[in-house]
Amino acid sequence: MSRRNKEELPHSLLHAILLVATLVTVYPILWVLTIALSGKQSLAIADLPATPAVSDRLRAVIPWPESISLANFRSLFTDQPFTRWLINSVTVSGGSSSAVVIHDGALTTSNSRAPTPQPEAWRSTVPPSARAMIW
Repeated sequence: MSRRNKEELPHSLLHAILLVATLVTVYPILWVLTIALSGKQSLAIADLPATPAVSDRLRAVIPWPESISLANFRSLFTDQPFTRWLINSVTVSGGSSSAVVIHDGALTTSNSRAPTPQPEAWRSTVPPSARAMIW
């Protein structure tokens, strides 16, 4: 059996760090889903009484709506020009992606024909856009 390296973190500490990082990452996503599914236009998902108990305070922090409603989604598709916004976003992202592909294609072609002091392995592993920033 091999001994553990002294520089390694204990597994329990590593798992605790990963758990905290996961919670910090997922918590805002849960808030977005909660606001979307609450049917309200408010960030307050729980009404606290005048003298809240610990469970009431915990309820105000845990991101989950009291009742699930699709009213916000209905409003998005009926009251807002969502399809226009979607078409605009697809047009801009498609145009910028096409520009990057054309630019990188031209750059790859010119870089493959240009003499360079770097070895061939470096040339094949570094993306053309990164090489353009270096050169």
